[in-house]
Amino acid sequence: LSVYSNEAIKFALLQTNYRNDINVTDNLFPDADKHMYEFYKVIRFAEEKGLQSEDLDSEIVEKFNRGMGDDFNTACVLADLFGYFKKIKAKINAGDNSAMASINQIRKTYSLLGLFRKPAKDFIAYYEEKTREEFPPEVVRLAELRLEAKRNKDYQTADKLRAEITALGYAVKDSKTGYELMKN
Repeated sequence: LSVYSNEAIKFALLQTNYRNDINVTDNLFPDADKHMYEFYKVIRFAEEKGLQSEDLDSEIVEKFNRGMGDDFNTACVLADLFGYFKKIKAKINAGDNSAMASINQIRKTYSLLGLFRKPAKDFIAYYEEKTREEFPPEVVRLAELRLEAKRNKDYQTADKLRAEITALGYAVKDSKTGYELMKN
């Protein structure tokens, strides 16, 4: 818990059926943390777009209940999240308020497993702070300069800065909120 969020730990452990052994590897918890971050980013994106709905998505709860009724198949219901969030992103981009109905249902239903209980902005801030610390200050500085160059439409400088970041063993990926750094 001092290294990963409680939701990431739950997500990681619930990806395996309770009857099977859990293969704890170096990637198990970081991957779960990253997945939860990506899910929360979609929720935050919907909130920032101002989409609102008090409705719930009955299809999500029905699939969840079927999965849980199938010998407590948490692996299946967690795998469903990837498809749900892909559809939700498409709905958000289309300005469809039913995206919030799906998010509301996911929050309500998956909270039974201890997931999606935090405000999206809090989880995102936790994850970004945690991952930002993993990168050398020089790499972060170059990424910030690159972001500024892109905002100023100085793409030649941005490309040079990307090459410098790559030479240091890191990759920078553009996102709607700025950038994301990762090790090569």
